[in-house]
Amino acid sequence: MRKDLMIGWVGVGLLLCLPFSVLAQSLIGKVVDAESEEGVPFANIYYEGSQIGGMTDADGNFSIPFRPAYTYLLISYVGYEKGKVAVPRTNTPLKITLIPESGQMEELVITRKGYENPAWDIIRHYIDYREQNDYDRLEAYDYQTYTRNEFLLTELNEKLEKRKVFREVMEAGREKEVLSGANSGLPVFISETSSRNYFAKTPKRRTERVYESRIAGIGVDDGSLLSQFTGAGFQDYNFYGNYVSVMQKQFISPLGKSWKMYYDYELDLQKMHVVDGIPCYKIRFWPKRAQDLAFSGVVYIADEDHRYAMKKIEAGIGKGANINFVDSVYFEQELVEVEADQPLMPKKQLMLLRVSGGNKLGKLLYKNYIENKGFVLNVPQEPSFYEQEVVVLSEEEKQSSEEVATNALDALDVAGVDPQHLALIDSVSQMKSVKRTMALATILGTGYINAGGLDVGTYGEVIAYNDIEGVRLQVGGLTNVDLSKKFLLEGYVAYGTRDQKIKYSLMGNWFINRDKWHLIGGMHARDIGQVGLTDDERPLPFLFRAANRWGTLIAPFEYNLYKVWWQSDITKGLTSRVVLRHRQLSPVFDFGYYDNAEEGQDPVLKGQEGFDHTEVSAALTYAPGVRYVQTAYNTRMAISSDSRPVIFLKYTYGIPQLSVSALSYHKVEGSLQQLKRSRFGQTTYRWTAGFIPTPLPFPLLENHLGNTIPILYNADAFNQMNSLEFVSDRYVSLRLLHQFEGLLFNRIPLMNRLRWRAFGGANLLYGSLSEENQAMMYGEQAEGSLRTLEELPYAEAYYGIENILKVFKVYFVHRLTYTDTTAPLFSIRMSAGFSL
Repeated sequence: MRKDLMIGWVGVGLLLCLPFSVLAQSLIGKVVDAESEEGVPFANIYYEGSQIGGMTDADGNFSIPFRPAYTYLLISYVGYEKGKVAVPRTNTPLKITLIPESGQMEELVITRKGYENPAWDIIRHYIDYREQNDYDRLEAYDYQTYTRNEFLLTELNEKLEKRKVFREVMEAGREKEVLSGANSGLPVFISETSSRNYFAKTPKRRTERVYESRIAGIGVDDGSLLSQFTGAGFQDYNFYGNYVSVMQKQFISPLGKSWKMYYDYELDLQKMHVVDGIPCYKIRFWPKRAQDLAFSGVVYIADEDHRYAMKKIEAGIGKGANINFVDSVYFEQELVEVEADQPLMPKKQLMLLRVSGGNKLGKLLYKNYIENKGFVLNVPQEPSFYEQEVVVLSEEEKQSSEEVATNALDALDVAGVDPQHLALIDSVSQMKSVKRTMALATILGTGYINAGGLDVGTYGEVIAYNDIEGVRLQVGGLTNVDLSKKFLLEGYVAYGTRDQKIKYSLMGNWFINRDKWHLIGGMHARDIGQVGLTDDERPLPFLFRAANRWGTLIAPFEYNLYKVWWQSDITKGLTSRVVLRHRQLSPVFDFGYYDNAEEGQDPVLKGQEGFDHTEVSAALTYAPGVRYVQTAYNTRMAISSDSRPVIFLKYTYGIPQLSVSALSYHKVEGSLQQLKRSRFGQTTYRWTAGFIPTPLPFPLLENHLGNTIPILYNADAFNQMNSLEFVSDRYVSLRLLHQFEGLLFNRIPLMNRLRWRAFGGANLLYGSLSEENQAMMYGEQAEGSLRTLEELPYAEAYYGIENILKVFKVYFVHRLTYTDTTAPLFSIRMSAGFSL
């Protein structure tokens, strides 16, 4: 036995937390990392020479049958040296320390010729029946669900715990007697939800009807919006797929098509295991490389009579996986037979997720428990029934609904939330120090200062400096649901010290039907804009927009904008939007355009004092895989999406009778965007195309978006292109990004410890400009400052490293065509953002 493999006593308090009858039969303890002293989750621990043992939980704790007749315990986990400790003569709690391996080496297995892992044959049978056994292959199903979510703050930093707000909170927790026990923590959010979930296969549709919910959380004033995603609809983990999506990350399923490439397996050859009366094969699995987004655990696969269906799985993700801020993830899922010759259905599910805030903060433990019953198979509802992703029944609907009585929380035979936890959350929420801390967190997280029904901000646009306005000072705000769920008002006022002009914007929405996101709105604004950088229908990313307010403005113009719109979801995944817009443009640069309305006449120079235009547009967005939730700011946010493409189409008509400039025109544009996942990472592509058949002043054409901001990378721009360098009236572009995740760096010793991830891609653009539009050009634009793309496509390629310090991306960008330019042919750029 290695002398640096230590065994120690765990405190007597752990003994006191467990009933005496359990202690008399179980050996308990904890497996910890030798360097960090943190628990090793999901490590395998068993008696040498036997199949008796188990697995540590998300905190590294274990409880296995006490068998003093055996001599040694064996402990193993991917990325650590194997441990071997003597079995104590009494069932005293153990502390077992595992030592991280100094470097990962590929496993070398020497076997006799023709030998094959016996687990592989079982998995092949499973794969043969996989589509038949996958419950998502049913034409339809629905079931009653109880869902419980809990967030607990654990392992606070000692210095942080001494601060007033945390000291008061911890004292309250001790008074309520909730901060004791092996899995203890300070509850900060708890929800219980009773709902019924419905699924239909063709086309793929899903809806959840929330009948009752109870929500308590620190900083949570109104739980009605949170009720949209505290149910089971956003915690659906199906291991029959090739990937299991957890927090927008795709983890490779141990039973997917890539099983042999990413996993090792071990079949229990001693016996068949009976689970709920079904004989099952027990197979242990673990990733070949600790850094891969893969699981380790145990799966129980039913026998031939039950078509090798998955009956139960226990799966965890440890610290070795290339994922940020998450120490560990653990799943338990059990399926039940509902009807003979039909897929087994998910009966119970437990997920434990521990998030780390680093040594200076603490850790957050998320617990999700789901229990399902009352299954109905192959009875689809009408298509209109599935239009809303989540339906939270109102009090009136509850009283008139016959479903509520059988789906209420009290009717579900499950253990509820500890009342002491609810009492603690209620008392902590009333503390002044907690309220101040939550207010500060809101400011930092959203950019707005909450003042009741009004939020003031954002702080990122308070000040700027440029050559037209001088120092620009701005203050703005928007209303939230505390003021009204029917109306949204948003606006700002700005002032420039050099031009001494007041700018402003005021926008409002009236929600006719929030469920269908049916609204009408209007806007009026006066401000300074830039050609190619200002489009109220396609707003730029906040940081890029704010950065372009500084320095020398490119082709600036003053504008006076009036706009009204109507928007509604026609059906699930299909949104329509109609906009009527009138703009008056006054260029603050040398501008004009030639107009030759009648043949045989000399061109007339117009627009030097400005021009106006009026247009109406109709747009359709088809996004069948996107799921939305409504926010406290009377907006809605996409929080998940599957691999189905998102399609956008828009037609615009310029109405000459409604503008002095009498500009009549047509525009057609569209885009297709999709995320594709594979064993080699994930690829995102976006096709965009447009056509303007009518001659127009160049500010109304497609002025392709360049990026002259140093260092900053913008995914919506061509980053080696100057602003206002190319213009087109017909064009097609492709943006391609492939993220290798940990595929490359995970396989390089030592470098895999950095958890860097490689990516690469390209931005391509092809376009043209008609002779009529070229003839309208005046001044610098006519002399060639604006170029066309008829020679060959514009192309730039990039590659780089992401997840540097868990935040930064570094891009190495090359311009490949049109190299006779003042724009740099190569640059190093960066972006920042938190990602898993």
